[in-house]
Amino acid sequence: MDISVSSAAAVGLAALLAVSGFGYLDARNQLDKTQERLTALQSERDQLNKQVDNLQKEIKDLQQQVSSSNNRASDLQGQLGRSQTAAEAFQGQIDTLSTCLQGVVEGMNEISQGNQAGAIVSFSAVSASCKQAGKIIEQRNSNYTGQGQALTTRTTF
Repeated sequence: MDISVSSAAAVGLAALLAVSGFGYLDARNQLDKTQERLTALQSERDQLNKQVDNLQKEIKDLQQQVSSSNNRASDLQGQLGRSQTAAEAFQGQIDTLSTCLQGVVEGMNEISQGNQAGAIVSFSAVSASCKQAGKIIEQRNSNYTGQGQALTTRTTF
């Protein structure tokens, strides 16, 4: 029985080694697959990090563009406000000049019809407007000095 016990022990040991070997090969195979998946995941992670970096740069660039656009819009709003103010002031000057000219035309019509009293009334009614119109024209002339665009005026009311 000694031989058969030792044979059985040898067979058992061989079987144990075979099972252990297969177990090791299976574990090694699983480890290799896990390492391949890990490498693939790390590569994918690196690509995603690059995409995130690119997107963050793009966001920063877009934020700068928005900021620049907002600054430009603010500048344009300021220019628009100044232009509107200037247009309103210019319209006021036009109204003053129109009032003066209408009164002068009415006065001239009265004179042409021989109605001196009516002419005096017409001229008196626009006297203040014509004085203001004279100041406006003088101001315009001083602004255009040297440009050949000066207006001539004679206001003696």
